[in-house]
Amino acid sequence: MTDRVVVDDYEMGDGSGGRRTRRLGLEPLYAQLGMTEWHSPDAWRTVYERLRACYPEDELKISRSGFAP
Repeated sequence: MTDRVVVDDYEMGDGSGGRRTRRLGLEPLYAQLGMTEWHSPDAWRTVYERLRACYPEDELKISRSGFAP
């Protein structure tokens, strides 16, 4: 069992507001895999909502605040 689950994505978690991630050119890779819906600024919300069914809110955190002690 875990004490905490942290949901993060490339844009929230790259420390530059997503600029660093955009320079990596991941969008074509997602398209190539047929997963363009997962290369969206709101894709993390889908994961978060699914995890809410499994974890209490105090164990489910988002991005930087979730990694704090």
